[in-house]
Amino acid sequence: MYLINVLYYILYKININKKIKLKINNIKINNIKINNIKIMYYHKLDKNTFNNYSITEFQYSKFIKLKDELNKARQQINDIINKNVDNKYKIQSLFDKISMSLYAFDNLCTKNGILVSKYGAEMVTNTWLKIYELGNIFLSPFLENKIQKRNPKYPKKDDYIFRSLHVVEAPGTFIIALNHLLKTKFSSINWNWTASTYLESTNDENQNNKKTEYFDDTYGIMHYFPNNWYYGANHNGDVTNIENLISFRHFMLNGVGDRDLVDLYTADGGIPITDDCNEYGNIDIINQKLYFGKVLCGFLTLKEGGIMIVKTFDHLEACVVSILYLISCCFKETYVTKPQTSKPANSECYVVGVGYESLNRQQLNDLIEIFDKINIKNQHMSIFKKEDIPRNFVNEIKKWNNYIVVEQINAITKNMKKYNKYYNSLDELTEKYEKKRNQICEVWVHEMKIKKMDDKYKLLNFNKDKDVI
Repeated sequence: MYLINVLYYILYKININKKIKLKINNIKINNIKINNIKIMYYHKLDKNTFNNYSITEFQYSKFIKLKDELNKARQQINDIINKNVDNKYKIQSLFDKISMSLYAFDNLCTKNGILVSKYGAEMVTNTWLKIYELGNIFLSPFLENKIQKRNPKYPKKDDYIFRSLHVVEAPGTFIIALNHLLKTKFSSINWNWTASTYLESTNDENQNNKKTEYFDDTYGIMHYFPNNWYYGANHNGDVTNIENLISFRHFMLNGVGDRDLVDLYTADGGIPITDDCNEYGNIDIINQKLYFGKVLCGFLTLKEGGIMIVKTFDHLEACVVSILYLISCCFKETYVTKPQTSKPANSECYVVGVGYESLNRQQLNDLIEIFDKINIKNQHMSIFKKEDIPRNFVNEIKKWNNYIVVEQINAITKNMKKYNKYYNSLDELTEKYEKKRNQICEVWVHEMKIKKMDDKYKLLNFNKDKDVI
């Protein structure tokens, strides 16, 4: 088992390369694939890159076929549901349960799971696992480097403040997972975090006891840490609003308390879509302004050398290709990754930028102007002209898409086969894959080098006499 672990990390390490080069790494344990990652390239933008730019619209023909194939696979589930409209929710629930039976890491997302019982983890969910994994891979080397460069003249706990901003964050799982990572592996670092999330329309400046449109304050993070939350100039956390985006930068530089631009910026979430296959098929178009807003907010709030982690979905539309190209021009290393702990049948991926090369004021202002021109009528928008995105860059995106779309189609097809076979015997399916799930979880916990967290470091360690310990 540990030999597999060693091989797994060797596959990661050989991938350090700043050139335009694609290496998709994966390894199978008991026929369950647990890793893939992509590295892109860095090309610094000219200071006048965005002068007089405007939104353009186009498509990549090479991606249309992939999109059609993926939508055809998704439609299989829709067809079954549409034939049984009266039992729609029952069938959808059954598909979800089958998916969870095949999903290895669900065993970690329980109150009795090993992460809670042995390692003292709080509120472990699928999202918790994903950000811990991404943090362990991309953030840990950054922090280790910061620790090595400490000035011995300063006390260990005070010489470096690690700052982070988390938008589209409710109910706070990214923060909870990062707290575990930081307090167990980098406890000497002083962590200063700020978060935001989308709220229902309001003009109320009182930010206590807020409820979001999509998520309630499930874990009490917003209630117990009100001073850590900031919702922008319009008090709604909407990162598609220019006034909010500009105010985030102002707040990080000039807000109350110990403020500065951040070392880590994360943006999870997406615009909720229905079960309609047409919406899934256009998930990038539906989210294109949110994508750009999340990335632009990162550019405005990150400090030189910082790290950005942004959630995306399919990469089959010009809007995503152009945003990926923009990110790769602003970071020394850019990764597109689908974490091991991400469910294989869905489209979610994360773009990780490492080593931010700060944009100047003119570039930021130009991007804000471009962002202001985006509207829902731009079905296939791009922030670059088609000829300005290098062909070899697009070819690398094509390689990634060819790989990840096939993986997703295979996962959907597998779920369909299991549905047809185990429609009336779900317990049999769950029992059949139990051993495989446990093996995968064991490998993941070992590879992430998870450590037990002391109760005193827990964010959610509340009692009746005090709000927070």
